Amino acid sequence: VDKIIDEVPGRKETPNYSDYEVDSSVPHSLDEDFTHKRPCGFSIDGSYYKVNSMREILVRTCTILAKRDLQKFNSLVGDKNMKGRKIQYFGFDEVIENGVPGTQKVPGTMIYVWVNLNCNQISDVLMAILQKFNVKHDKFKIYLKADYNDLHI
Repeated sequence: VDKIIDEVPGRKETPNYSDYEVDSSVPHSLDEDFTHKRPCGFSIDGSYYKVNSMREILVRTCTILAKRDLQKFNSLVGDKNMKGRKIQYFGFDEVIENGVPGTQKVPGTMIYVWVNLNCNQISDVLMAILQKFNVKHDKFKIYLKADYNDLHI
């Protein structure tokens, strides 16, 4: 046997994900493009929270703001500014589509937030929520652990 070929046709080589790590101490604002980026945390009004996804940022932010003012948070349900073209971002019912949860319950409330969104849509929802709670956008920062854009070129 001259050589052994151990390749499966069409299979991509697994990338070295550590090559895509970024400085996690650099703050990013909500108006940036978060496509193919992985968060490690966020801060609101100077308090830092560790997270693993944009969905987690959305749910944790909702939890924090609901603790601040539950009545105002409850008012997001049915708010005409808190909806996309087809879906309401906040509601009292759990939504599951094709076996996939579309919503996640906000801890400490009876409200579900729509989480089946891409990173930039989540960023837009966060900006709208922060505006309702009079939190200036410069008081909310996202910290990244990786940028995978080069993998998707």
